[in-house]
Amino acid sequence: MAASPTVSASAAALAVASTYPSSVRLADGSNFPLASFGLQIYDDAMAEKLTLQAIDAGFRNFFASVLARNQVGFARAVERSGVPREQLYICGSVVSNRAVDEQTAYEFTKLGLQENLQAFAAGGITTLDMIMLDYPGPDEACIRGQWRAFEEFKAAGKARCLAVSNFSPQQVFGHGSDHMTFAGSTPLPSSISSISSISSPPPPFPPPPPSPPSPPSRPSPPREKLVCSPLAPPTA
Repeated sequence: MAASPTVSASAAALAVASTYPSSVRLADGSNFPLASFGLQIYDDAMAEKLTLQAIDAGFRNFFASVLARNQVGFARAVERSGVPREQLYICGSVVSNRAVDEQTAYEFTKLGLQENLQAFAAGGITTLDMIMLDYPGPDEACIRGQWRAFEEFKAAGKARCLAVSNFSPQQVFGHGSDHMTFAGSTPLPSSISSISSISSPPPPFPPPPPSPPSPPSRPSPPREKLVCSPLAPPTA
C-alpha cells in the first residue's frame, strides 16, 4: 500500500523562510504572501489532513481550486487549526468558460461563485482574499459576462481581490483586436498562458508524458549450421 502524502516540515520551512520577502504588496494595497500552498486532487479527508500539516509548517497563503473538488476539506482544516482568519490568505477559483454568450457566461460564473461560498462555509469562511477566474470564455463577450459577475462578487464584499488564470498576454495586456478591457477592477495576479489565443482550455491536469520509444531491436546473430556426416565404416 502506498504511503499517505505528507507535507515536509523542512521543505515548507524553506519555502516560508527564504531569502526573499515573505510577501508583496498588490496594486490594491493588500499583502500577498509569496509562499502559497495549493491542494491537488485529494478527497476532503486527505485535503483536511494536508492543510493542517501546511498550517503547522508555517504556510498562511492557500489556493483551494474548484477543480480539485476538496474545498470543503480545506475549509474544515482552517476551522480546526484555530489560526485567526485574518492571518490567512485564502483564494478560490471559478471555471465558467463553456458559455456560449455573455449572459450565460455571467450566470455560469455567478453559480460558480456561490459554489465557492457554500464549500468554504463548511469551515466558517464567509469571505475570500482572492477569487480567480480559471479560464477565459471563448470570446470577448463571454469574458465580459464572467468579469461582470466577478465585479458584483467583490462589490458585495465577498472577495477583496480579483485574479485571472490561463489568459493570453493579449487578453490581459491588450494587443489589437484581441484586447480585453476589464471593466472596473483590473485583475491583479495574472497567470499568463504562453498560447496567444485560447478558445477552450487545456485539460486541468496534463496527461503524463509519452513513454520514450523503445530502442531498435538488434537482429540475432546467425546460428552455425550443424552438418552431420555419416559414420565411417569400421576398419578391419
